[in-house]
Amino acid sequence: IQSKIEWLDKLQITRGLAELLPSGDDRSALSGVRAMSASELEVMVRQLCPFLVEGIDALQSEHARISTLSSNNKFAFDAEGLGEARFASIDDFYAGIEEVLGLPHLQVDKAVENEHCSSDDSRDEFTPPNYNSGPTTPSQEFKIATLAEDAAAASVGGRRVLLPESILDMDCAKRAGILRVEALALSLYTGPMYIRYNAVLRGSGRAALKGNKYTATIYAIVSGVMKLARVSAVPPSRKVWRGVGDWRAPCTL
Repeated sequence: IQSKIEWLDKLQITRGLAELLPSGDDRSALSGVRAMSASELEVMVRQLCPFLVEGIDALQSEHARISTLSSNNKFAFDAEGLGEARFASIDDFYAGIEEVLGLPHLQVDKAVENEHCSSDDSRDEFTPPNYNSGPTTPSQEFKIATLAEDAAAASVGGRRVLLPESILDMDCAKRAGILRVEALALSLYTGPMYIRYNAVLRGSGRAALKGNKYTATIYAIVSGVMKLARVSAVPPSRKVWRGVGDWRAPCTL
């Protein structure tokens, strides 16, 4: 019902109906509505039909467009049984990640290591969908991001693992004042661990994390990204296309 209400609101059916209803007088704004006959009501309903027809045509066109996109499995989805994505509010923005994660441990470096190597889910296998490396674990990914031999072994196909020291040696990292823990967290985020961090922030699949919020790691990622954003310029011509799978788009999109 709510989806239908939102769709009708988008079509401005309520406003259209209000404009078609007869006006009232000084004593009552609804006197004209009360005085309507059955025939007048029938005429008004017929006048509303074009609004509905136009809206249904738009729905059918959108369905056809999505069906075409479904030939590309990045955009393919079955809306049945999927959770519905939502837009966050401006209050969510100002509340920041503290509202979701709480505050990190004061010893951030150690906390990041513990989140990947000493938590209940640290040795649980998961398989990233966009890597051909097979199953991995949080503790294994921490080794890959910190040990040169493991990083080299994991750098196959399209994956290239950068150790924190390599990131810190970059000019942009120097200008941004990136800390080692931030470089480590950014390296982890560019690998399979992004799935676990996104699960925390999106609230989907948290059960598999066994209570691990990766609080310190996500804080370090956010801090590193914000620092780099201050010293990085995005070309005006740059376009970024973002696909979101396994969610139904909200009606407000």
